Amino acid sequence: KRLIQNLLALCQTARTLPTGLPQEIIEYVERSRNPDIYTREFVELVQRLNQQLKGRSQAFADFRDILAREMTGALPDCKQDIKMVVESTGGNPPV
Repeated sequence: KRLIQNLLALCQTARTLPTGLPQEIIEYVERSRNPDIYTREFVELVQRLNQQLKGRSQAFADFRDILAREMTGALPDCKQDIKMVVESTGGNPPV
């Protein structure tokens, strides 16, 4: 009896869950394409974008460190402020 009650509760709960699919996937399947291929292509795209963002992030970090080093050389009175800014942004302050 308890099993049947749990199954009924499960069925009722399942009806309230969102089951919508992105329109892109529906169109992909309607064109007789394999949704697994769509998923693989999507994952590959996300990986490429992540690599690009990582590259940009690294470029900004390198620029921060170079700028801090040059500013420390040009403005020795500001060395502590520059060090504080670089450390607070995750960089290694110039020596």
